This record gives sequence, C-alpha cells and structure tokens, in this order.
Amino acid sequence: MIYSISKGSAFTVLEDDKSLKDYCVPMTCFLVYMMRSKEDLNLLQIPLNEKQKVLIRNLQTLLDQNQKDLQTVHDLCYTFSAPSNENVAIGRWSNPLLCFIAIYNLRIDGSMKPILLVPKDFSKWEYLI
Repeated sequence: MIYSISKGSAFTVLEDDKSLKDYCVPMTCFLVYMMRSKEDLNLLQIPLNEKQKVLIRNLQTLLDQNQKDLQTVHDLCYTFSAPSNENVAIGRWSNPLLCFIAIYNLRIDGSMKPILLVPKDFSKWEYLI
C-alpha cells in the first residue's frame, strides 16, 4: 500500500495496481542496476560506501535463494536518503542516488531524457524517500 498527498489533506491510500507499480519501478530499477553493475564493470559505476555494498550483496544472496526480506530492501534504500555519517564532501557525482538518476535518464544514443519529463520522476523519488 502506498500513500499519496492529496489537496487539503494528509496522505491518501493508493491501492490500484498501476499507481503502486508506477511508484515502485524507479526503486526497482535502482536496486537491479546496483546489482548488475557490481557484476558488469562495463556499466557506469555508482559510488557506493561499504555498508551499501554489503547490503547489496545480502540482497543479491537473498534473491538468489528466492527469499523475501523487505527489511533488507528498506535498509538499503534508507542509506541513499539518510544523512551521511561520513565526512565526505557532498557532490552530485559522489551521491549514489543522484548518479543513478542521471544514468536512469540517459537514452541509448547517449542523450538525456527531455527535461520536461524529469519532474515526474523526481516526484516519485521524493515520495519514495
């Protein structure tokens, strides 16, 4: 179940399958990309810290064993939105989520998705975070 902000109220429940899928696709793509890029060094690499790398390995192991563990997914996703504990300068190319959003908006020919289409994606990320 996913909640959405409606005019003049707090959150409303989104129960239809299309809305649930629309909101989950970007995060699913992010998780899959991190697992695939770990194995394929020809893919653009996302700068991950050690905790994220461990969580990705754990998630990959669980999926390989056909086990469901939503807590691991939540823990991993939280690391991309939580304040950093590390003394690392914040920058767009050191932030894994921002790097993925850039990759996610690349087209096969190397061009970027038109900017008018991107705000919808950012609103989904904002909601997920």
